[in-house]
Amino acid sequence: MKKTVIVVSFLIASMSTVGFASKSAVLLESLRIEQLRINESINTAKEEDKKLSGGLIKALIGARLELLKINSALIQQRINAIESGAKIYIKLYETKPDLARAQNIKSEMDSIRSEISAKEDEIKKYQGGLIKVTLMSAVATMNNTLAMLQTEYLKAKYGIYWMPSINNTKNIVSTSAPRKTSKSSRTQEDILIPKVTNKRYKKYKYDDNIWFDITWDTKNLKKKTRAVKGLLIFADLFGEPKFMINKTINDPLSPGQLHKEDGVGFEYNQFRDSHKWMRSTDLEDMTFRFEVKSIIYTDGTREEF
Repeated sequence: MKKTVIVVSFLIASMSTVGFASKSAVLLESLRIEQLRINESINTAKEEDKKLSGGLIKALIGARLELLKINSALIQQRINAIESGAKIYIKLYETKPDLARAQNIKSEMDSIRSEISAKEDEIKKYQGGLIKVTLMSAVATMNNTLAMLQTEYLKAKYGIYWMPSINNTKNIVSTSAPRKTSKSSRTQEDILIPKVTNKRYKKYKYDDNIWFDITWDTKNLKKKTRAVKGLLIFADLFGEPKFMINKTINDPLSPGQLHKEDGVGFEYNQFRDSHKWMRSTDLEDMTFRFEVKSIIYTDGTREEF
C-alpha cells in the first residue's frame, strides 16, 4: 500500500515537472518571437540612421534605437534566467501581468503600424521638399511611440519592466560625451519636476493637436544645464502611465529657478486610446513625472541615467 502511495506521489510530481517545463517552453518561444520582431526593428532603424547625417529625424531614430535595444535586452535577460539561471545584469522588476491591457496596447500598436504604412506610401509620392520632410518626421515620431508602447506591452503581457538601479555597472547603450560622462546614482524622476497647465485641444485645417504648458521645478539640479533629454509621462491618479512623449529641453536651466515652456504638444489621433485619454481627462485627474535620460551641462560634462 505504501508503495502505491509512493508511486502515485512520484507520478504527480513528475506530471507537475512536465507541466512546468511545458509552460516554460511556451514562454520561451513567445519571448523569442517578441525579441525577433524587436531585433528586426533595430536593424531597420540602423539602416535608416545610416542614410542620415544629422537633423531632427536622425535624432528621433537614435532615441528609438535606445528604446528598442533596452526592450531586446529585457527579453534576452529573461530568456537567460529561464534557460540557465544566468546572472541578470539589468535589474528586472516583476509585476502582475495584465493580459487585457496587453491586448489593448497591441491593438493601439497595430493601429499605429497601419498609420505608419499609410504615411510611408504617401512619402513615396514626393522626391523632396517640406511635405516629405514633415511626413518623415511624423513617421519617426510614431516609430518612437511604438517603441515606448512596446515597453508597456512587455510589462503587461510578461510582467517585466526595466528601471535604472544605483547598482548597475553595465550601460545598455553607450553614448559619446563632450568631455566627461558619469553614471548617475540619482533617481530619474527627482531631478526635474514638471507641472502641466493649460491643456487644450486645437483643430486645424489638416490636423488636430493637443497643447499644454509646462513649468519645470529645477531645485534638484546639481548645476546649470545646456540640454536635457527624457520621457514625459502622463499618468492617472494611481500613477499608472497613460501617455508618454519624448522630450528634449534645449533651453538652459539653472538650479532653483523655475522654467516655463509654453505650447508643448503633439498631433492628435482619434483612433489611439492614449490620445483619447489625453483629450478627455482633466489635468486635476492626472499625475505627471519626467524620467531624465541624459543631461549635458554648460561646463561640458554629461550625466547618463
